Amino acid sequence: MIFYDFGDNSFCTRGYTWAWSLKPRPPELLLRCKKCTAGMSTYPKHPLGLSVEGGVKYPDILGCGGYPLLIVSQNVIDDWEKFGITGYEKYEANIVEANGKRIRDLKPPQYYHINITGRAQYDMDAMGFRCEVVCNYCGHTRFVDSNNNMDIPSPTIIKDGSWDGSDIFAADITPRRSFCTEKILFLAGMNERTNCRFVPLDDKDPVSNKGLDYKAIAKRMLRETRNPFEK
Repeated sequence: MIFYDFGDNSFCTRGYTWAWSLKPRPPELLLRCKKCTAGMSTYPKHPLGLSVEGGVKYPDILGCGGYPLLIVSQNVIDDWEKFGITGYEKYEANIVEANGKRIRDLKPPQYYHINITGRAQYDMDAMGFRCEVVCNYCGHTRFVDSNNNMDIPSPTIIKDGSWDGSDIFAADITPRRSFCTEKILFLAGMNERTNCRFVPLDDKDPVSNKGLDYKAIAKRMLRETRNPFEK
């Protein structure tokens, strides 16, 4: 099974607007530990308001600077629901403010923010990292390597037997980092959804990677009769 790190590609594409804040900011995201002051946010399972800024068009996956949310358009949801994609809950994300000469006059699509319910776990031993508890009061943890340095673990290795079979999934210790199967890439590519970013989990620099040409890959998969929905 091939997995990808999945999200928006706002830093490597041009012309698309993005959500720079949530309006109002949901109280679930404001919770702080009394001891270490680390965020203790829980997922806001209700509609959200978005303020977008800049750009000249709306993408299918909307970047969010106010909080690392996965925000997708109605077109993406239609794709997922038509093909029975699993591992998520959707909640409305409505554009309530648009800043910028060209974006303010455009009608936005209906967006949804995605709570990822699918799960898998990292193979921390294979990745050469461990989770270190920073605060015993709230359970806040951090990644550290053998030299006790903090870093983003890469490449990402999923522990054998930990993936629950969902098409969209995350790890408990990084619930806002979204992963997916080939089905998500295939649908995005074949339907030419915009501003999507797919990075293979074995990439050693996932942060700066511009992402795969998912549209070309999906078409090649179709030519080579590798449709993931026909396996």
